[in-house]
Amino acid sequence: MKKKSFIKRSTLPEASLCAEARSTVFRTATFRSATVFRSAAFCAAVFLLAGCGNDNESATADGNDSRIPLEVTGGISAQTRAADAAWAASDAIGIYMLKSGTTDIAESAANRRYTTAQGDGRFSADAGASIYYPIDGSKVDFLAYYPHSASGVADGKYALDLSDQRHLPAIDLMSASVSGKDKSAPGVAFNFHHLLTKLELVNTPGTGITASELEGMTVEITLQRTAASYDILFEALDVADATATLTLNTSADGKKSAAILFPNTETAVNPIVPAVNWCSR
Repeated sequence: MKKKSFIKRSTLPEASLCAEARSTVFRTATFRSATVFRSAAFCAAVFLLAGCGNDNESATADGNDSRIPLEVTGGISAQTRAADAAWAASDAIGIYMLKSGTTDIAESAANRRYTTAQGDGRFSADAGASIYYPIDGSKVDFLAYYPHSASGVADGKYALDLSDQRHLPAIDLMSASVSGKDKSAPGVAFNFHHLLTKLELVNTPGTGITASELEGMTVEITLQRTAASYDILFEALDVADATATLTLNTSADGKKSAAILFPNTETAVNPIVPAVNWCSR
């Protein structure tokens, strides 16, 4: 039999040399196969461990949940607001989380929308809008405003336009703040106060005007500022100087009229002008 060049010569017969060579090759192959198997098993174990970690990626090294969500309730100061007396179903507020004692946004939590579905003052975040406290337990402050606006807020400034009084809740403005919170006590109770003024009129029949003539009546107030910008982070209202005549929100029977106005400390007279439906006479 022809000798294998990779087998070293010895005193054994050539047949024995070949047998030994085959045995050596087999043992080597077996050892390598076992090594490959053990390596594959080790890799599988590593992937399994990694998978377990991903299932709980929000946990810290000590096993505590690191992502603690904000829990929100909200009341209205004296249970009054410019539009009406309490929350309504689906009312939404915007919330900012700030680094404590600053106006710097924390955890990218700016203008997150929270809604009270039942109008009971318990607010829940919209999908994907939840605010989470800092993992390291650092203190934060919160600012909130009502009504929430996605398109009307830019760089923390809320644009107001009071020229259309047909839907009062849409032009109401309230704010609230809470400071010095952290994840150890995630609940925040906002106490909202209104920043605008509500004008209400009760219209009654009088000399020359009957109840039926009040129906369809319009009421206007002159010299009213209608535009402003509210800086949410600094809680400051900047009202533009331009004035206009506003048409109040008047009931169909003409007996009640209302408007939401910017606070005014000036002493100038602002005439209120009723326009009776004389065509009904």
